[in-house]
Amino acid sequence: MFSGRRICYLSVILILLFTFAAGCGGGAGAKVTKQLELAVKYLSENKFEEAILAYQEVIKIDPQNVQAYKGLSVTYYLLGKTDQAEQGLQDGTFTIVL
Repeated sequence: MFSGRRICYLSVILILLFTFAAGCGGGAGAKVTKQLELAVKYLSENKFEEAILAYQEVIKIDPQNVQAYKGLSVTYYLLGKTDQAEQGLQDGTFTIVL
């Protein structure tokens, strides 16, 4: 179903997401961590629409969360929605600049 390239790309992103989630604190950070972990879980189960919703929730909580934009982009890429994947990366890049 997935090419080796897609699986490798997804693996790298998942590692980055877990690394980021481990460093989050309490409060809003705890909710962000929970949502990122949920998104990763959904991705591992090929539940892409649910993963998109979880990443979008992170962005609502923390609009500057680059990991959420990356994860959203990867999810769209895996769905074959390359325009939306590119937009997610652009949104995340724009967030870094601000």
